[in-house]
Amino acid sequence: MDEIKKELEKEYVKLNAMKNQLNELVVQKKIIESKMNEVSETIETIDGVKNMKRGADMWASIGSGVFVLTSMKTPDKVIVDVGAGALIEKNIEEAKEFLNKKMDGLKALYQQLSQNILQYTEEAKKSEDRILELSNKKL
Repeated sequence: MDEIKKELEKEYVKLNAMKNQLNELVVQKKIIESKMNEVSETIETIDGVKNMKRGADMWASIGSGVFVLTSMKTPDKVIVDVGAGALIEKNIEEAKEFLNKKMDGLKALYQQLSQNILQYTEEAKKSEDRILELSNKKL
């Protein structure tokens, strides 16, 4: 009886650890999904910018939902944050290529997270079944 109780406690600890990991994976997946939406919107915006005329007025975000009216000086060039705070000037096509590669990486990560979530869900189900089995033995 003590062995069953110990195994039951061990299985509960295992199940809780899996559920915590599963919750973390779900949070990470939502963050990646949000980043994918952001990149997709940026690609669409770049397509609109490349059709603007030099000197055209536009509203530019300065953060936290605040915008300033500005004038388009170089519709064929953008500044891209390539990571680690490094900003590089790119033409529109180079920027879209960079964003498409970024999207590919995000999609791969999203797929991996989805697979991990499925794996943890299956493992958690097995653990729940084992807990039920042990509980029935204990009775």
